[in-house]
Amino acid sequence: ADDADVEVCSASVEPESLFEAIAYTEAFARDTEGGSYTDCSHYAVESSRNVTKNSSIPECYNMLWPMPVNYMVGSESSVRIASKLSFKLRGDAADSEIMMEAVQRYAPLIFSHGAIDDTSDDDDAGAISEVVVSIDDASGGYPSLSTDESYQLVVPSNGHAIVMHAATVYGAMHALETLSQLVRFSPSEEVYHVTHAPIKIHDEPRFHYRGLMVDTARHFIPIAVLEKVIDTMAYSKLNVLHLHMSDQESFPFQSLKFPDLWSSAFSDEERFTQREMRQLVKYAHMRGVAVMPEFDTPAHSKAMCKGVPDAYVGICMDTCEPYSDTANYPLRPIKATFTFLKEFLSEFLADDETNNLTAIFPYELYHTGGDEAKTKCYEADNATVEWYTLKGMNASSVWPYFVNTNAQMVSEVFGRKPIAWNDAYTDDGNSAMDPRLTFMWWTTPEYGKEFRQCAQDDGHKVIAASGNPLYLSLGEYDNKHIYEYDPCDCNGLNCVNTTEGCKNVLGMSTAFWTSDFDASNLLGALFPRTVVSAERMWSSPDLKGYTNSSQASPAVTDRLGDMRCRLMQRGVPVLPIFADWDVTYAGSRPGEAGSCMNQ
Repeated sequence: ADDADVEVCSASVEPESLFEAIAYTEAFARDTEGGSYTDCSHYAVESSRNVTKNSSIPECYNMLWPMPVNYMVGSESSVRIASKLSFKLRGDAADSEIMMEAVQRYAPLIFSHGAIDDTSDDDDAGAISEVVVSIDDASGGYPSLSTDESYQLVVPSNGHAIVMHAATVYGAMHALETLSQLVRFSPSEEVYHVTHAPIKIHDEPRFHYRGLMVDTARHFIPIAVLEKVIDTMAYSKLNVLHLHMSDQESFPFQSLKFPDLWSSAFSDEERFTQREMRQLVKYAHMRGVAVMPEFDTPAHSKAMCKGVPDAYVGICMDTCEPYSDTANYPLRPIKATFTFLKEFLSEFLADDETNNLTAIFPYELYHTGGDEAKTKCYEADNATVEWYTLKGMNASSVWPYFVNTNAQMVSEVFGRKPIAWNDAYTDDGNSAMDPRLTFMWWTTPEYGKEFRQCAQDDGHKVIAASGNPLYLSLGEYDNKHIYEYDPCDCNGLNCVNTTEGCKNVLGMSTAFWTSDFDASNLLGALFPRTVVSAERMWSSPDLKGYTNSSQASPAVTDRLGDMRCRLMQRGVPVLPIFADWDVTYAGSRPGEAGSCMNQ
């Protein structure tokens, strides 16, 4: 099982195999027709609403996370999975580097206790020895908001092949993850099997943006740690890693045009070269995760200013008298500032035609920052006062102007969709903001009204990153808070309350700021809470309550506990789900001996 047996089959050689595979999944052919099935996705919804209080459905104990949209199981029969499982990639899937690598990566995850010697049993007619994979579009273009991540998965009970069909390679990778969760090890027999076959799953995400933000500026986060974050995101079906790459404390990213920009890095080792960042983006791409950078302006730019060349030194304020106790003073809104930013952004948002390289960050969204600018700094800065007076503006209009000008540049010069934190909209902008801006909404419940106005009345796209409860570094919000927050179901937090408004909610994002934390405690701080958010982002909005085993079986906590065990088996240090994360010590502990599922 360490090296998967992958057989590639060209569609031109045997087209009937591709059509047959699609037919299996669409019509649920063979033994999936006419059988008696239990709808586990429906049961999960009913139990989350306490409609089926104290109920138990053993058939649904193939505990999947996140819960698929449609998940049907058959009788209590168990079908054995041969450890020498062959993956047959049909049609264009056979030429996909992403799929070939994904199959090799998932083989040891499916067989979680390693290969076993079941050669003598491989002739058993009831054992499944093949997985047939077909994909409509196997090109593997970079993930986008329009990428179709849907998939279908059928596990028969009679020994026929497991069949996966997906619209894209990204849906196919989700199918592989789901299969890896279905296959279990039986220690008494030392075999792998899937219970409650036949199984048929049709699945697709609720939101197209399912994100996690990691701050790499206040404490440097090494590439190896970010790779582990990406792995866990892929296991949880999250798809956007947002890197907050600069702030007032450090600017650790390499610029070839402005080589002193990263002079504020904490040390020589605590830096990202363009080469290794390009490799990280590739690593994430191969796992269905897009990487979105953020270089925050106009505020949070002091570290950047330490390395700005002399020709552009005038873009930075030396100080801000009204806020002498802070280093968070903004860039000036002068022409030279945007000339500098255009030059800098071109290094990683534009293709490198000279060296025949695509952009370092090819994702269609770019985060411009735009938060926490101090308007009084503009009022106290002579150069800025002179600038906005000549423009017939005032200090309060400078911040929205800066964010809008950034958005225009990102959109028109680099062809990207600009994102900004919502501050400029709520504090100084509102309807004056560029309609192309997507707002990542972080401010807490008192701004719920503006969240609705932004998405419902002004028609901006929004991403819910509400500090309550999605700022994981605050330590105030537990699994239940995170699970039960829904930006399209108003409960006193940032939300919309109309169907049309929800259409403008691109998705959600958790966030982790590293002011008080570093790589030594990042993974435990992120997980399981980020994994909890993944089900809200992927699964049916009808999944409402964070239930425990006293309310239903299997409950949300049963499935989450099972996922915790699985992730730890894969090397991810997931903290206990029943112990609150302690912000003082950046962790929690089980407290007593016992199963990873119940702590």
